Amino acid sequence: MLKTVSAYINAIGALVYKGTWNASTNNPFLQSGVGNKGDYYVVSVAGSTNLDGITTWNVGDWAVFNGSAWQKIDNQDFVLSVNGYQGVVVLGATDVGATPNTAYVLAGTGISGGGRLTGNVTITNAGVTSFNTRNGAVTLSSTDVTTALGYTPGTGNVASVTATSPVLSSGGNNPVISMPAANATTNGYLTSTDWSTFNSKQPGGTYVTAVSGTAPIVSSGGTTPAISIPAANATTNGYLTSTDWSTFNSKQPAGSYVTSVSGTTGRISSTGGTTPVIDLVSTTVTAGSYGNASTVGTFTVDAYGRLTSAANTTIAIAVGQVSGAVANTVNIIAGTGLSGGGALTGNVTLSVTANSTNQKVTVQNNGTAVGTEPAINFIPGANITITTADDSANTRSNVTIAVSGLGNMAFQNNNSVNITGGNVTANIGITNTTAASATFATSSLPLVPEGYIIVSIGGVNKKIPYYGV
Repeated sequence: MLKTVSAYINAIGALVYKGTWNASTNNPFLQSGVGNKGDYYVVSVAGSTNLDGITTWNVGDWAVFNGSAWQKIDNQDFVLSVNGYQGVVVLGATDVGATPNTAYVLAGTGISGGGRLTGNVTITNAGVTSFNTRNGAVTLSSTDVTTALGYTPGTGNVASVTATSPVLSSGGNNPVISMPAANATTNGYLTSTDWSTFNSKQPGGTYVTAVSGTAPIVSSGGTTPAISIPAANATTNGYLTSTDWSTFNSKQPAGSYVTSVSGTTGRISSTGGTTPVIDLVSTTVTAGSYGNASTVGTFTVDAYGRLTSAANTTIAIAVGQVSGAVANTVNIIAGTGLSGGGALTGNVTLSVTANSTNQKVTVQNNGTAVGTEPAINFIPGANITITTADDSANTRSNVTIAVSGLGNMAFQNNNSVNITGGNVTANIGITNTTAASATFATSSLPLVPEGYIIVSIGGVNKKIPYYGV
């Protein structure tokens, strides 16, 4: 039992004693699956009430609620108590009506032996040690007898003995004294049989001599009446059965309750009656999911909060509504040295229409191609200075060509000026000067000049011959 209760305490927690339970009449009323965790009742009257499938209950059984169902702790294999003690019981001598073994048997006058009651104790009669104040072997005399009896034997003899009813005496010197057994007509002594009969009777007083019943209570009458009451039903008054009690206990309290439920036309429907089914009236909206990655759900709601229409609308966002976005109608145009391009409706490919990884540049001299290479090399000639600089701020390389020794051609002095190749066209202003004389480097000049210098004078080309000197 202790092990069983301990297991329940470990599994359920604290146990709460609720009192005794009549398993025959189910009083107090217990219901399957209903209770507070840890509550338990001790069966006072055996019965077969069904609690969560358990129908056999003996006196002393425990009905314990584990939080979801009732369980039984069987009392058949344990002792509830010993002499009023529970738990680990140690009985003392007084608990079983015994004399403690700490008591002694003491030897009194004329007795020897005795001792503590831890085993057999022997008592020995030591014999008469004295009689009439005399010790040793005492011989009794008539005087001793007369003294002990208080009279002298043989004197004052009774001549006759009479008796008063119900005591009887036969009379004479040796009377027989008797008494008859008492009965309805004779006084006398009480027999053991009559004693048992009289002892079994009830005490004197005023008692019920007949029992009748008032409906619905019924009595069979007589000195040993059977009192009964029928079970109540729709036509018969009587006692309330446990089944009807459970039925009535499950009913709702008296009061004003809804007896019928109707709906609003077009919005809420009801089947009516005492157990109506309430539902929403269907609309024309198609059931399903609305809105996804490419669409947004659009709905129309009436004044009652009902959806009267629903649809999926394609999500359309204008390019102008997106910060930093470019319309897909914009084209990527391939410029010089590139091919491909197109509208931004998808991936656009640009290709370099070039010679290789290093693009070649065609170099021309006065319109005539002299080479196609990825690099141009500037070579300074006579009196030419070339200076280069990287202009990263303007993403370019600067090339400076400086000419030395010529000065300003419009104010060229008499220093030597070498012009190689091509025709030189110059606008020269000539001032006529008459010299008094001219000196030639040689005494004679050839008639045919080596060549001519064409000079535009006043917008008119003039040939100036030159000679070898």
